[in-house]
Amino acid sequence: MAFRSSDISWDPDTNRYYVLANVGKSNVKLSLSQDAITWLPGSKKNDSISKGDFYLDQIHLKNFGFMQRRPESFNSSYTLGLGYRGENEKPESFLRTLEVQSIVKTPNLGIYFRTFMKGLNSAAVPGAGGSLVFGGIDVAKFNVSLLKTYKSPGILNGKYGLQLRKIEFVHGNSTSTLDYGNKQQMAYLNCSDP
Repeated sequence: MAFRSSDISWDPDTNRYYVLANVGKSNVKLSLSQDAITWLPGSKKNDSISKGDFYLDQIHLKNFGFMQRRPESFNSSYTLGLGYRGENEKPESFLRTLEVQSIVKTPNLGIYFRTFMKGLNSAAVPGAGGSLVFGGIDVAKFNVSLLKTYKSPGILNGKYGLQLRKIEFVHGNSTSTLDYGNKQQMAYLNCSDP
C-alpha cells in the first residue's frame, strides 16, 4: 500500500512534510509525524480516510489508532502518526493497526523525498514530492548499495534505525524535520537530491 510519488508535499509555513487526504467529507493536511497516534479532525464517529490509491474503510476515528484533535490544541496540526508503541501498550499505532487488519504484512514504512524548495524563501519546485509506502520500501527509488535498513532494538519504543553510508548537508537557514511530538525529535536536516 502506498501514497503515489506526488502525494507528499512540503509546507514552508509549518516546516513540515504532509499528505493531503480526504477524511469523511473534508480534505485535511496530515503532517508526517513520529507520534504513534494519528490525529484527525471531527468526532469519534465512524469515518474513513482516503488519498489516491490509499483508502481505508476499516479504520475508524474511534479506533485506538486514531484520536480526535481540535485545531486550537497542541500545534494546530493534524498528523499521520508513524511511530511505534510498546509491545503491550495501548492505543495501537497506525502501522500496527494496518498489520492487525491484514492490510500490510509487517508494520514497516518506506519514505522517499525529492527536493521541495530551490532555496531559502523560494517557491516549491514543480513536480517535486515524495512517496510513502506502508509495509516495505519502493526499491525503484533507492540505490540498494547506499542503503541498509534494519529493525532497531528500540523500534517498539518509538525509535527508527537507519544506516546511511553517505549524507550530504545543505548549508542554509531553513531546516525541516519529519519528526514532531512526544519529545522524540530526529535531526533537523535540509533535504536535497544526491
